[in-house]
Order: sequence, then C-alpha cells, then structure tokens
Amino acid sequence: MNSKEKEVQSDATKDFVKDKYFEGGNFLLKLRQSLVTLAFWWMIIFPLLTLINSVSRQRIWRNIYRWTWADGLLLAHDLFIMVILSLLVFIIIGGFFLLRNNRNLKKIYPERKTYDEERAAARCAILEEAYAERFGDREFRENVDYYSVVPEKNLDTGFAHERFKDGGYPYE
Repeated sequence: MNSKEKEVQSDATKDFVKDKYFEGGNFLLKLRQSLVTLAFWWMIIFPLLTLINSVSRQRIWRNIYRWTWADGLLLAHDLFIMVILSLLVFIIIGGFFLLRNNRNLKKIYPERKTYDEERAAARCAILEEAYAERFGDREFRENVDYYSVVPEKNLDTGFAHERFKDGGYPYE
C-alpha cells in the first residue's frame, strides 16, 4: 500500500474512532474503567513486587510480604504461574480486540454512513460557490497547470465554518 492509499484510508477512518471514555462527561464510565484497570495492574504488579522483595538480599519494601526460603519456593511457583496466566489472558484479550478493531476498520466502518448526505451535499455546494467566487469555476481550477493566488484571496482560518453558518448548516 503506497503512502497516498494510506493517507486516503486514514482520512476515511479518522472520524470513525469514537470512545466515550475520552468524550466530555461520562464520569461513572471513566471511574469504573479506571478502577478496573488499576485492579488488574495491581494483580500483575503485586506478585512481582513480592517476588523481588523476597529474592533480594535485603527487604526493599516494608509493607510488602517477604517470604523465607522454606515457604518461598511454593509461593514462587504459584506466583510464576499467576504471572504467566495473566500475560496469556492479556495477550488473548488484546489480540481479540485488535482483530475486532481491524475488522471494523476494514469491513464495517467503510460501509456505514456516519454523516447526513443531504447536509454534506449542501455544504459542498456552499464551498463550491465560495471557491468559484474566489478562484474561478471548477473546470478552470481542475485543468489549470499553475495558478497563483493573490494574498487578498487566501482563505481565513474560519472561512468554511462561517460559510456553513451563513448558509444554514453550522459546523457542530
């Protein structure tokens, strides 16, 4: 896939990524997801801290359990199994979500219309009218090899937003 195809694909899919966690509001969702994430990280990190604290020559953390070598071998074996199972679960769930997202990007999102066609057509007409007014008709713009725009005809930062607002289709 060349860079132009990648750019077109990224332009086509950038508006499809929606995540309620990063939108405004949704406090309970953010709280719940953050707490679950912290709990699962603690389930992975605490056994590792216990292992490091126990195999080091001196106690590193005072509040974390430190075993003696007599009971430590059995606990080390259990911790090793727990860490391996945690990593496997993480890899399996992460792989599942990766495959699901890739499938959505390739098959579902390109087929789903996420915009109002009538509104988009009206906005295109508004922009086409403005471009024709400033830079000439469409045929001229598409067929000319070189065109220099005088500074007075450059577009302002909020040009499109203002035109959409004036035309009755404000940008939301």
